[in-house]
Amino acid sequence: MTDQPQPGWFNSAVYVAVAWNLLGLIQYIAHVSLTPEALAAMSAAERDLIMSMPNWATGAFAVAVSAGFLGSALLLVKKAWALQFFLLSTLAVLVQNYYSFFMSKSVEVYGPVVYALPSVVLVVNLLLIWMCVNAKKQGWLS
Repeated sequence: MTDQPQPGWFNSAVYVAVAWNLLGLIQYIAHVSLTPEALAAMSAAERDLIMSMPNWATGAFAVAVSAGFLGSALLLVKKAWALQFFLLSTLAVLVQNYYSFFMSKSVEVYGPVVYALPSVVLVVNLLLIWMCVNAKKQGWLS
């Protein structure tokens, strides 16, 4: 551990990051656990979109949320290694977004609103990277 005290905002932001990334894990599990009944309740376009997602895009989703959660957990225990996990998560988010925006029909199926959450996810990842870099410079991480 480091001897440098962290400001309250930092600790609060870390708890929010853990919760945010836990929600990402839950979303991933829900995505890969869709039942035939849940798929049948969707529109044909939505079902086709989900069923046509390639394994590499699903894998990018898994890496993004897993690395983000691990990075948050490492930040919680004040470890500088968190940065590498946030960088990996951000790379995986970009891969996943590339598929969603340029290779799939997600915009046709859901409309332009499809850009909202992935944009927020990317901004949050970039903020977490900034937070790690800043925390390391301040001596808050070991």
